[in-house]
Amino acid sequence: MSEQTKNLSSAETLFLEAVSCALRGETVSWTVKRGGASSEEKAEGTEKHQDCSYSIFPEVFALADRHLMLPMVYEAVYPSEAFGSLSRQELSAEQLRQFKKKAIRQVVLQYEREACFLRLYEFLQSRGLEPAVLKGLICRNVYPLPQHRQSWDEDILVRDEEFDRYHEALLAFGMQLRTPEEQLKTAYEVIYYHPEGHLTVEVHRSLFPEGSPQYGGYNRFFAAAQERTVSVPYEGLNIRTMDPSDHLFYLICHTMKHFLHYGAGLRQITDILMFAKVYTSQIDWDALEENCRQIRADVFLAAVFQIGRDYLGFAPETFCPVKSLIQTDIDIRPLLRDILDTGMQGQTTAGRIHSSNMTLHAAASTTGNPGEEGGKGRLSTGNRKSGGSAILHSVFLPLGSMRGRYPFLNKAPFLLPVAWGMRIASYLGETSRLRKKADHQNPNSQKAEEGMLEAVRIGKERIRLLEMYHIIE
Repeated sequence: MSEQTKNLSSAETLFLEAVSCALRGETVSWTVKRGGASSEEKAEGTEKHQDCSYSIFPEVFALADRHLMLPMVYEAVYPSEAFGSLSRQELSAEQLRQFKKKAIRQVVLQYEREACFLRLYEFLQSRGLEPAVLKGLICRNVYPLPQHRQSWDEDILVRDEEFDRYHEALLAFGMQLRTPEEQLKTAYEVIYYHPEGHLTVEVHRSLFPEGSPQYGGYNRFFAAAQERTVSVPYEGLNIRTMDPSDHLFYLICHTMKHFLHYGAGLRQITDILMFAKVYTSQIDWDALEENCRQIRADVFLAAVFQIGRDYLGFAPETFCPVKSLIQTDIDIRPLLRDILDTGMQGQTTAGRIHSSNMTLHAAASTTGNPGEEGGKGRLSTGNRKSGGSAILHSVFLPLGSMRGRYPFLNKAPFLLPVAWGMRIASYLGETSRLRKKADHQNPNSQKAEEGMLEAVRIGKERIRLLEMYHIIE
């Protein structure tokens, strides 16, 4: 077993190999050795995945689905010798149909969402509006099979003074408002959906919430992004989007935002790697390095590039000319472990979701907003309160952090204690639910406070992770 894979399960190793092939538009070369690997192969780590057995494919596809990568992984695995020789013989026909059906459905829905979005974009252009498209459609275009890169929504950046015109146009097109109407004038992003086109659109007045002490300052890097936009031809339309340097840095900032909450999934990592590789000649790498240093993402980005090299088939030195971002001595295993455990948008377990309050508190208890002019340098944990305080803070959040989940606080901020009580009740309810589930599955299990205990455990581990990659110190 190689040093790189000794902390990964067989399914995780195969999942990463399948993603690596998918990113190159290739099929995996897995084979099955009926007699197993020789002792020499095992010692050298050169065995040909003799563990490609009945149980491994469901595990690989489940991982891919959790990371919103099922279509691309299925496309890379399905034609392989191992899949053909094992799955058709041993995997039940119903299991095979379910995986195949889900992958096909996701691709079909992606085509429908994109077609609806392109009609919407053309409609907006007919009204003299041309938003900057972010992530989704632009990122899909750097993958070998664009529609296999799934997007739950499309993001557009608009000028604040034009928001009312966009709102009217979106409603005229048939979009419906999902954001509570009372937040329409204040939300940094407003969400709309189309009931027939399976399309959700997030309209950004700014790229990040201004009031966030962790990443609100990121916005200053994009203050002039609207003046630096470029047009990209796509399906007969000219799609306006951010300059590649801005866009790559935005992908990094967006991933950092998720990483500070409850983790980033592998699809966000491959977006960064693919975008950097495809647009390398159009990126101001020196500016990117400096911007990453200011938000404490430089070591994180170097670790992402190293994951790309060690596990996903990339050669970062061929597209990134900045030596400080090309390192080989970073211990990337804890980061990869966190990425694999997270899944897309961290919604693997309730404990991981709740743990975000501890990591956000750790990141906010610093000498300045990382994106602000005065916030340069490293986040310091010297002013962080004890672990107990972080846990209490995860329940008793400040008013600004509670408004989104409890909209009544916008009109009646004096009801903050009531909202705290509701939050405590939700924690207790989640703990009770998890306890009942454990009792049902295993009547002999101890009735531990599973929800809160898992959140605290993950929170502490993830704070150490932030320290390890110099996001906080």
